[in-house]
Amino acid sequence: MKNKFGLTQSLINEISERTSKMEVNHVLRADDRVRLLYMDDPMGIPANSEGTVVGIQKTPWGEQYMVKWDNGRTLDIMADADVWIKLND
Repeated sequence: MKNKFGLTQSLINEISERTSKMEVNHVLRADDRVRLLYMDDPMGIPANSEGTVVGIQKTPWGEQYMVKWDNGRTLDIMADADVWIKLND
């Protein structure tokens, strides 16, 4: 069952566990692979989507990562609004 944000309980548990271990929202570089756990945007990318960082832009609120998602869309992620994990080391 999904909550009002479209998140399953297992995904909520994973986010909570990784957040407590500080395994989320690592600093990214171009060509890094990411898996989105949560996006604060009702029209955003679905949870568990994967993509490749294609650029980085500095903003007054921190770094904004431009991601080319495997579903063909391109949409940015930001640490203060979204939750992701880095797939490569």
